[in-house]
Amino acid sequence: MIALAILLGIVLGVASAAFVVFFPPFRPVIRNGAWMTNLKVGSRDAGMYLRAFIALTGLFALNKHETIYYRATTDDGGQPIRADRDYVISGVDIPGRWWAIIVYGRDHHLIANPAGRYSFNMGNLEREADGSFRIALSRTEKARNWLPSGMKDQTLSFSLKIYNPSPEVYERPDRIALPRITAVQP
Repeated sequence: MIALAILLGIVLGVASAAFVVFFPPFRPVIRNGAWMTNLKVGSRDAGMYLRAFIALTGLFALNKHETIYYRATTDDGGQPIRADRDYVISGVDIPGRWWAIIVYGRDHHLIANPAGRYSFNMGNLEREADGSFRIALSRTEKARNWLPSGMKDQTLSFSLKIYNPSPEVYERPDRIALPRITAVQP
């Protein structure tokens, strides 16, 4: 009976730890449109489960004083981002020394594609006349700022990394102007 209780305790402990690592309680989540962040990521305040999740999904994540990470798993309409749909990511420069938008597959890894393109950053975007930008996420090649969404039917996510963010990012992470993610109607 004691051996069964010990075995049950081990199984429940491992299962609950795995659940929390793969589906972490990102409290407090800060929302800004479709984007989410948690200012505990990269800080001493991050608990062991949050650190484990970042170790699994955010390879080489930096200290929060160097980088703020936002993540989007839905478009601005609240629908999951899917590889079989087209999207436009549009916005203006984000307050920080450098920033990048990266698309990831369901497994939190880059999406294999013949173009070898996985992200855009503030330095390699073709801009509109007013300085704003538009990035197309699609399976089919687009003329400007195209991110391939891959050929597998899967859900995707975006990571927005702001390196050396301006003070306003820390002070109002829910209010700074972040890119919009709009699904293109077929």
